[in-house]
Amino acid sequence: MEKLDARIVSTKKSLEKALLSLLRTKKVGEISVKELCDAAKISRGTFYLHFSSPIDVMHEIEDKFIASTIVIREEDFGEEKIRQNAFTKLFTALFANEDMSYIMFGHNGDADFPERVKNAAKPMMMRLYSSVVPGLTDEQLSDAYEYSYYGAIPLILEWHEKKYPLQLLAKKLETLGKATLIAIKTV
Repeated sequence: MEKLDARIVSTKKSLEKALLSLLRTKKVGEISVKELCDAAKISRGTFYLHFSSPIDVMHEIEDKFIASTIVIREEDFGEEKIRQNAFTKLFTALFANEDMSYIMFGHNGDADFPERVKNAAKPMMMRLYSSVVPGLTDEQLSDAYEYSYYGAIPLILEWHEKKYPLQLLAKKLETLGKATLIAIKTV
């Protein structure tokens, strides 16, 4: 049974790698099963044992990406010095795999992915935001998060194009979030 599991893991990794490679030049909806299977060097029958379309492969990649990056521990919300680093830790984890994050957030990936990331991160970010600027209502926290999230996407794409250090991107995004919170509090 372990040998079968290892083959399944290997097959899925091959498909994920092939899909990410194809996404450099094509939109996910333009990639055929045959093209993906050829790139992964697997048969279509093997593909259909695990997935029904390339978008299913994309969703599995997205699910893993979200689960592995949208994590800040509760202790990161407490002490001021630790909390200041929470944004940097989040963005460093989110964009550690530069190629994958560019593909996922870029023009060729799943158009719903940024919305899925936004929704997955929202509860955690609202807790973090409330620790940065206490006293905001849930509505204010939600508005601040929505505004800063959508403001962050152009900065993320710029970072991919200009290739400046990840720490600078994290600092820009942290500053955007804090400025938004302060502005919301004064309204």
